[in-house]
Amino acid sequence: RFVAWAESNGIALDYATNDDLEFHPEVVAGHRLVVSMGHDEYWSWAMRDTHEAHLASGGNAAFFGGNNVLWQVRYEDDGDTMVCFKGAWHRDPVRGTDREHLLSTCFVHPSVGRPENTTTGLCFFRGGYVRIGDAVPHSSGTYTVHRPDHWALAGTGLMYGDQLGARSLPVGYECDGCAFELVDGLPVPTGEDGTPLGFEIVATTPARLISISFDGTVDEAPTDFWASHDPPGDLEGAAIMLFGDATPEHTARLAHNHAVLGSYTAPSGGTIFNAGTCDWAYGLDDDPVVQRVTKNVFDRLARP
Repeated sequence: RFVAWAESNGIALDYATNDDLEFHPEVVAGHRLVVSMGHDEYWSWAMRDTHEAHLASGGNAAFFGGNNVLWQVRYEDDGDTMVCFKGAWHRDPVRGTDREHLLSTCFVHPSVGRPENTTTGLCFFRGGYVRIGDAVPHSSGTYTVHRPDHWALAGTGLMYGDQLGARSLPVGYECDGCAFELVDGLPVPTGEDGTPLGFEIVATTPARLISISFDGTVDEAPTDFWASHDPPGDLEGAAIMLFGDATPEHTARLAHNHAVLGSYTAPSGGTIFNAGTCDWAYGLDDDPVVQRVTKNVFDRLARP
């Protein structure tokens, strides 16, 4: 959908696979904008180095997806094998070595210490699911606009409190967000999760991490598959990863999250735009507002 829309709008795309960013970092050279589409969940340390060096040199990035850069992976066997122990990180052979920062688990893990927010502006543990199972099952599927004057909304006609994506419901499945507080009624990042303080939150909608109690009872999970997880549930696992345990006090800090759409301009001049939702591309079929926002991003970040 994304490629078809871009090509029909005269946007010339060059293509790279994920491992190109590790083994051929020169692939981004000469491009003003690097785009990640859909559900770009697994990244290596070197992939992030390439992306962040591009941003530091004044390049731009756009994430038209969700659940981005959550897990660190390692390429081995000259790139033929991709390794990720995920929740079983304690079995990863790099644990306890001088390569422990390459532990193949979440980037927010204390041994890794590289929250994805510094690459994408947002993170999954502060977002979660929308319209899947019992995780906000009756969500509008839209974003509520907080900052209608942001450049990404130019020409959309949207005003404060309006719904972005009312025609296509692009907010769904896995979504990214950030910790924020309300200042004069508008959401502002707290920075506690790694999101840059200058990140502008343009629009939000409630999202939830799936929770499963430690006695194995499925709560909000769409299938019994989730009950086999260790630790069980994204909510509990996120609390353990971020705060050390899944006590009610700590799970409460992550129990009422939001999908977030917004942008950040680094001191280098490079800009990150993040749509914060896996389903964004569905809005490119016939939703003029989603189409206009996407075109605004290309017009601003990809043109010389």
